[in-house]
Amino acid sequence: MLGPNVKPIRLPMLNEAFHGSALVSGWGATTPAMVPEYPDTLRKVVLPLVEYEECIQLWYDVSHLAETNVCAGPEDGSKSSCSADSGGPLVTMNGTRVSDDPVLIGLVSWGPFPCATPWRPNIFTGVAHFIGWIEQHVQSG
Repeated sequence: MLGPNVKPIRLPMLNEAFHGSALVSGWGATTPAMVPEYPDTLRKVVLPLVEYEECIQLWYDVSHLAETNVCAGPEDGSKSSCSADSGGPLVTMNGTRVSDDPVLIGLVSWGPFPCATPWRPNIFTGVAHFIGWIEQHVQSG
């Protein structure tokens, strides 16, 4: 139920770029193993955002990294989203120059196996690239 502590997340502006860090949350695996362990409570972690050009270099051996993706994760792989986090939110922590409210900048898409691999940031669908599609479907729905 919406209230003072629960409200809808703000969407980014079309093609808005983000820098710094972002928070990802989910119910995904907490161990990078063939038989993963899953938490009993919702988990969250702050990840540094990785510039797209650097991300392409780190994922040099894949062809499906798109300009509509957002990359996030520390170089040492110490923090990561993981299996069963897919579709979960990547959110700015300090808002933007437009608003102090958090902004939904990405949705967990894919990443390395095992999770939390050094030099392999997680890949998110960049919400800012799909604002037109979202608005069209929200209005028609």
